[in-house]
Amino acid sequence: MQANAKLVDWLDGGGGVAITGASGWIGRAMAHAVLEAAGRDPAARLRLYGSQHRSIDIAGRSVRLEPLHGGAPLGEGQWLVLHLAVAGADRVADPDALRALNEAMLADVLALAQTAPVRRFVSASSGAVYQTAQGSPGKQGYNDLKRDQETIVHAWGRKAGVPLLIPRIFNVGGPYMTHPGSYALGSFIQQALAGGVIEIGARRPVLRSYVHVLELAQVVFDLALDDAAPLAFDTAGPEVVEMADLAAAVGRALDLPNLEVVRPALETTQEDRYVGDGRVYQAALARAGLAPVGLEAIIRDTAAWLRS
Repeated sequence: MQANAKLVDWLDGGGGVAITGASGWIGRAMAHAVLEAAGRDPAARLRLYGSQHRSIDIAGRSVRLEPLHGGAPLGEGQWLVLHLAVAGADRVADPDALRALNEAMLADVLALAQTAPVRRFVSASSGAVYQTAQGSPGKQGYNDLKRDQETIVHAWGRKAGVPLLIPRIFNVGGPYMTHPGSYALGSFIQQALAGGVIEIGARRPVLRSYVHVLELAQVVFDLALDDAAPLAFDTAGPEVVEMADLAAAVGRALDLPNLEVVRPALETTQEDRYVGDGRVYQAALARAGLAPVGLEAIIRDTAAWLRS
């Protein structure tokens, strides 16, 4: 994918990018976009944050992570600050401790953002903010956390005078995927590659719309560097698919003509629809002169990453 023109100009002009959660799926994709746009050693203008000092591989380069807590000031010039870090139940089982950890990370990045002029503070949210009451305490806790963090960031932005951008992320595919078994796309690909059979457990229609994670990075940076950008936007591709259609697309994309899809009979026609309003997202792509990445290409890129 081509380097984002606005991001190239931003970096060439001395602007910096700081990314929390840089070892995660979305964080690595955003760092990938910066590395592609830098065209040279971006060390002074790219700060990547995780839980501890270590190195990771992104876009064929070894890059250094530094701990977010107690992080050194950002440095000279203006910065884009992207807060993408989120801890899930796989990391901390206790719901109260998990919420406290996420709140602490948000406090740390807001403190970091006050150490230099910030051109835009990007706080990744989720389509979960639209969800109604959930039966699962874990899901409800995540939904509540995302809503509350949007409120905190809004208040901070007004007080600090920093423009905000809040991507509400729905369904994503492509490289750097972590915990693939937790996502329908990742699970379907793993099942197809392992045994040629995809099992769908849902007993009602399940509708999703996917975007490519590197395309998402393009849109985020394009909007973050646009004075007229909206405060918040949803991610959504041009195509909405039901799980059976997604499984069939996996078979086509991976050239598995004998792929078998197993699913119990549907018990209701009530849909599980988790699809964002893609108008802002798709308009940003069009302004950048980019066509949306198609579903089968997303599947192939996801599979290539999982195979590697």
